[in-house]
Amino acid sequence: MISSVGPVPAYICSQFGDLLAWNEAATEWLDDFGRFDEERRNSLLWMLTADVARERFVNWEVQARHLIARFRSDVATIQDSPRVAALVRELSERSPLFRRWWDEHEVAGPDCTAYPMRHPRYGAVPVRTLELLYQDASAGVKMVIHMPTEGLPADPGPVAGAAG
Repeated sequence: MISSVGPVPAYICSQFGDLLAWNEAATEWLDDFGRFDEERRNSLLWMLTADVARERFVNWEVQARHLIARFRSDVATIQDSPRVAALVRELSERSPLFRRWWDEHEVAGPDCTAYPMRHPRYGAVPVRTLELLYQDASAGVKMVIHMPTEGLPADPGPVAGAAG
């Protein structure tokens, strides 16, 4: 399914933010999540600890705060689970900003407001996040798509300095 959205970055994650699958465009637009150990592939860990996340999201702080508020909403009914406790503990140890923002207790639903993402070749591109949710009795997963609001820009060619 994520391959079908083509050049638009998309990934599937658990309600904990664990990255389960992603398309090639997500690797190009966001990061190569395949280089992380499986237990380290988490959207919150990436957003709050990876330098490239701060590069990719022009308004990183706004997006990071929203991701934390979305996480709080996603785990509201299972907040006492060992996985949530372990993730909150690790994020609190690794990110002072997470600690501060988590203590604010913000909760957010999906947000369709356009925001700029920085692509390595296209530059800043306005996108909207679309979430497709699948929830069953045992757990929920969602497909997250970062959809350019005006279509993809014309490809400017290879990244400067890239071997080719």
